[in-house]
Order: sequence, then structure tokens, then C-alpha cells
Amino acid sequence: MKIDSIEFRVIAVPYRSPFRTSFGEEDTKHCIIATVRSEGVEGYGESVMDVLPVYREESLVGALNLLQQAFGPDLLQHGCEHPSELGARWAKWRGNPMAKTTLELAVWDCFARQQGVPLRTLLGGERTEIPVGASLGISPVPATVDSVRRHVEQGYQRVKLKIEPGWDIEVLQAVRAEFPSIELTVDANSAYTLELLPLLRQIIWYEEYARAEAPHVGAGMVGLNHGGPTLITRATDEQKAFHLPKILRGEVVW
Repeated sequence: MKIDSIEFRVIAVPYRSPFRTSFGEEDTKHCIIATVRSEGVEGYGESVMDVLPVYREESLVGALNLLQQAFGPDLLQHGCEHPSELGARWAKWRGNPMAKTTLELAVWDCFARQQGVPLRTLLGGERTEIPVGASLGISPVPATVDSVRRHVEQGYQRVKLKIEPGWDIEVLQAVRAEFPSIELTVDANSAYTLELLPLLRQIIWYEEYARAEAPHVGAGMVGLNHGGPTLITRATDEQKAFHLPKILRGEVVW
């Protein structure tokens, strides 16, 4: 596969609304678009690293430098017989998987277009459709519930909520009360410490309660909010087996 030219563009796309996580708030998506040209065909790749090394050690500026000074020149000089060889060839440059993938994706895309087949075929895939999920940033509870509702109505198969210490139990309870059966995950981006382990166990308890489709009994909230999490943390296996199923079924009131 002879590479005729490579182009790197840095673009900024404003979000429709700010996206807040435990790291902070973003209102614009910045990324590198790599274009590989070979024998009249173009392929495209997109970077995923942040502008600054907050989520991972890679950054947009650092990746752009490596693409321009290392990976790009190597690809232009040597080309490749098949895109699958690039991973091993670029292993001499340590780490930086996001930067490497930005250009490798463009090569794969170009190669697939030259072969006249979908990229999924080259990678062994068979599906033409895949279930997708939505990742929702930190927002006020009513706005979060409304956002979950919109995404569920649009057909998203799962929802991930961004949380942080002090913004977790309340929003999860509100979302689960409205949507007890959706596939729901939470992501705090490493904001919790071992000191907050009891809180994490309480979050797990609420999820297990929802998964069991247990009845929401107001009089049993002491058992749900305190008894259940305490049993999970402190009780013996025998005590858990005796008490937890009854709490979940709403058969006992604490």
C-alpha cells in the first residue's frame, strides 16, 4: 500500500450543551482528523485524546507532534503491505496508543475503500447495526431525568450517567424511579477514594434493588437506605441470605 500524502487537521466543534464531569466542564470537542491518500482513495481517522492530559497521559498537542514527527513520516517513507502491521512497527515508540490509532484508523479506512468492502468486514464483523448508548454529563436532577427520557425514546440501548462525590445517590434514585429497567451505568472518572467505599456500596445496593424489580415501599426505606447496605458491608453470609431477599421483596419493614 503506497501512501501518497497525509494530512492532519485540528478541528473544534461546539457542543449543543456543556458536558460536565468530575474533571470539569467542556463546551467544545477538539480533535485531530487524519487523512491518508493512496492511489486516488482517501481514508479518515479521528483522535480521542483531550486537549490536556487530564483523562489519560496523552494530549492533543503531544499527539499532533508525534503524528507529524514520527508516525506520519514513517508511513510516508515505508507505506505498508497491510494496516495490521503498523501496531508492531510503531512499537519502537513507547506508549501513545491514542496518537497511533488516529493515523492507523485512517490507513484501515483507506485500505477498506480500496478493497471495496466495509471496514467491519476486514475486522471480522458481520453486523450492519449495533446497539449504542448515551453518556450524559452532570446536570440538575430534573434535567437529567428529562435527558434520559429523550435518549430512551430515541432508541438508545443503555445510558451512562456521570457522577461525583456529593452528586450520586439523589440523581440515581430519581432516574431509577422513572426508568427501573433500563441498562444504567455510572462513571465518576476516578473521583472516589477508598474513604468513600461505604457510599459506593450504597450505590451498588440501589442498583441491585432496581435489578430485582423490588417494590418501592416508603415504610421500608430504613431497610433500603441503611439496613441493606449495612448488611452487605458487615453481615455474615448467613445473615445476608436470610435478610436481603426479604428486604428486596418488601416483606419486612425496618
